[in-house]
Amino acid sequence: MAVCQHLQDDPRCGQHLIPVPSAFRVPPKSNAPRIGQYHPKSGYIYDMGQLNTLERMRLDEHEPKRKKNPYFPFSSQDEWELGKFLYRNLTQGQINDFLKLQWVRNAINPRPSFQSAEQLLSWLDVIPKGSTWRCTQICTEGYTTQEPIHLYWRDALEVVRDIFGNPSFSEHMMYDPYYIYECAEREYGEWMSGDEAHRIQVRGYPDHTTLLNMSQNELPDGTTIVPIILASDKAPVTRMSGDREMHPLFLTIANINSEVRMKAKAHAWACVAYTPIPQFLTHPDFHSILEARVWHRCMDIVCANLKVASHRGIFMADPHNNARYCFTPLAAYTADLPEQLMIACNIDPWKIREFQAAAKKHHLSGVQLPFWRDWRFSNPAVFLVGEILHSCHKWFFDHVLKWCKWVLGEDELDARYRCQHKYVGSRHFTGVSRVKQMTGREHRDIQRTIVAAIAGGADADFVCAIRAIVDFIYRAQAPTFTTSSIQEMESCF
Repeated sequence: MAVCQHLQDDPRCGQHLIPVPSAFRVPPKSNAPRIGQYHPKSGYIYDMGQLNTLERMRLDEHEPKRKKNPYFPFSSQDEWELGKFLYRNLTQGQINDFLKLQWVRNAINPRPSFQSAEQLLSWLDVIPKGSTWRCTQICTEGYTTQEPIHLYWRDALEVVRDIFGNPSFSEHMMYDPYYIYECAEREYGEWMSGDEAHRIQVRGYPDHTTLLNMSQNELPDGTTIVPIILASDKAPVTRMSGDREMHPLFLTIANINSEVRMKAKAHAWACVAYTPIPQFLTHPDFHSILEARVWHRCMDIVCANLKVASHRGIFMADPHNNARYCFTPLAAYTADLPEQLMIACNIDPWKIREFQAAAKKHHLSGVQLPFWRDWRFSNPAVFLVGEILHSCHKWFFDHVLKWCKWVLGEDELDARYRCQHKYVGSRHFTGVSRVKQMTGREHRDIQRTIVAAIAGGADADFVCAIRAIVDFIYRAQAPTFTTSSIQEMESCF
């Protein structure tokens, strides 16, 4: 049905209970016929007047005081900003030293109401916050570690509830799978516009308990899919004091428009866990498999309630205070290649030496209980998506640029980049052959000029192949895709 123009022209439509997806809005200066259609049996509203995230936070015992002073327990906005700056940038000892300075004591403005770092931290604890952080000790029976293993985490379902009901996203939410057609050609953009959203809404994947009864796997009419997006990357915790590392785990939901979700200031991503990387006192050959098992065990703990919600569903309040019956499939997991290999794991695990040898024959990591094994609708072949940074930019730097160095020679390639004209908005490279690490922006700057840099110095077929790769990377960064644009990407090769 052609509803795009109607939804754009009539702001009363739906009374803003169902925000119009950005894909339904007719682009300016576009005369192409645009057709949109929601899934007919999804996203029902079961009740109204529920408490969204902001209203739940207002149930705090100090809310009456905040009506008079929104910065309570701080006396003013200036004092709150000072406290936030000290907390984010200084240690507790440095904060105490700062507060003891004569300049602070004799300042013209009133000195801070908090007298110590301990008091500042206690005031920060009074500020309304989301889900509670917890600490759980992880036991590894039969294997000892240098130090006890502690997982710092929050309940992922509570975090999802906070994000789903955040009124900041009220005009940027999607609750229904939908189709968009422009000139009779289907357009793909947000997760809700893809085939996977419609497959889940119509019928779930079979699991080991329901292979013989497919009807049990159908979602009830009116349910709302809340697609979970996870991301993690190994990060250093300390330098020159143990060189400890961890896997911080971040979470968001695909209901939020991607243009809003990916803005840092939108705070659509939330950290839900700091997964430890233990140091086992065993033979080094077994370290990686044991570390991977600990990681999956931690993920089981963090995501346990999300798995329950993916099977049974849960009622949650959206930003408009409407109750929706939600299911939480794992839609995507963003990670670099080593972590993706650790996530995608299976075979009898109890004799670790034999198990590891058998796993390696099948290119498996040796994890017998991957965290996604009992997460309904979750398939690593689907949720381990290739994203632009690692699958395109980093891959280009690790492989394509090396091919160019080998064909032209490092000195020749560096000389060609030095000869390029400088222009605003792009880095001018004095050489690219000896650079060990770059940002994503610098990767893109090299890609923009690599074809011109190697032209005339390499075989014409090689230049053509590199140009096809660059053309594919450019096309892969488009915000939306159509059937024809996907075919054009395939034709690059």
